[in-house]
Amino acid sequence: MESAALFWNDVALEANKEEHTGPFPREAAGPTYSARVLAMAHAAMADAFAAAHLGNGGTPPFAPFFTAAAPAGAASPAAALAGAAHTVLSAVHTRQRPFFDERLAAFQAVLAAAGVPVAEVENGLGFGRTVGDAILGQRASDGSQDPTNSNSESPYEPGGLPGLHDADPLNPNQGFYGWRYGKVAPFVLRPHEMLEALPPPPPLLHEAAYVDDYVEVYGKGARAGGTRTAEETETGIFWAYDGVEKIGTPPRLYNQVIRAVGLADGLGADDANDAKWAALLAQANLALADAGTVAWHAKYLYNVWRPVVGVRRHVALPDRPDADRDPAWEPLGAPASNQSNNGQDFTPPFPAYPSGHATFGAAAFTVLREFRARQGAADPDVINIDFMSDEFKTGTTDAAGVARPEVTRNFTSIEEMITQNLESRVFLGVHWRFDGVGGRESGAKVGQRVAERAYVLTPAA
Repeated sequence: MESAALFWNDVALEANKEEHTGPFPREAAGPTYSARVLAMAHAAMADAFAAAHLGNGGTPPFAPFFTAAAPAGAASPAAALAGAAHTVLSAVHTRQRPFFDERLAAFQAVLAAAGVPVAEVENGLGFGRTVGDAILGQRASDGSQDPTNSNSESPYEPGGLPGLHDADPLNPNQGFYGWRYGKVAPFVLRPHEMLEALPPPPPLLHEAAYVDDYVEVYGKGARAGGTRTAEETETGIFWAYDGVEKIGTPPRLYNQVIRAVGLADGLGADDANDAKWAALLAQANLALADAGTVAWHAKYLYNVWRPVVGVRRHVALPDRPDADRDPAWEPLGAPASNQSNNGQDFTPPFPAYPSGHATFGAAAFTVLREFRARQGAADPDVINIDFMSDEFKTGTTDAAGVARPEVTRNFTSIEEMITQNLESRVFLGVHWRFDGVGGRESGAKVGQRVAERAYVLTPAA
């Protein structure tokens, strides 16, 4: 039978893409809110799946993390997972409920074809809905509802001082996203661990580390006339997923990569591997959610300007003639794929340090590496996957509407992916390298904590 965990992960990732497509009101937009809903959905899925084994007199493959409920009587674990996923996704992405209803009907047909007793399916679905409602209730007052986190309602006011974040001069009306998202309650990390996961302070404007990174992004990230190679341009776009039409946000990308690695590792797409998929995907998405909270706390704490502002307002240093101010400099920019953002590439509307991409990616890929280690991988960093980014799939166009070619990349290590993901933002000219270095350090701490604490498989699973 088809894996319930993969089936509903796919539904959740499709919802992420649809959330950022079309002229609709956004209900969970941007990277942090995307990570939050994916975490809620996968936590509910994992809790329901594990606890449903108790109704069948079995032993859960891992301990539920957020809820202590157990079904009354025999319940299909796959149906429980489905009921939980459908409940959470429908509650958040309300305009997509017909899609979720259609997917639930399709999954019930899968269960019926596999001969799962109707009574166990119904009991499992009902139990899953209870778990989903419980997770939604726990997160109902987590701080994410603060309206000042939206671009349009943020009260953030740029200070105008050297080094501090300011509006993108090429997109001056884009607003400021996630002003207080750093106050959202974490899923797994404890308060002191959130502070411990913060990156160290960024370099000061006169320090060599800053000036070196200034010189790098000035050349590598320029829209025209810089030093970026064609391969580096491709890298920047490959990892983008900047909340644009038909593509969605970075958490969707990292889920796609994790699926590819798991399948290459021999985790089949059938129900025999459901426990492993449910645990891995729950860990990864919880790490993404907590990484987002840590990153946005740091972003507005350190309040570092983006290259498009920093290069134009750079304070020249007499001992570094290689680092000149350029009031007309333009970055390549986060790609407005499929003619998003009125067909204009852009710099994301929040402070630079640390890089959200680097923080998210390091968190998710650290979970992946730890999971593979526990599964007995000889070297948990070594992989061999071919992966095609949605930024380079058939039908994807650039900001001007020109079709991009299909691009598939081969990756042989998790560290290679972490590094490419980090550097991609420098090649787009939207981040300094130190943003990525700080994000990688911070995300790795988050991923390690989540991997140690939540949904750890029992030896027999």
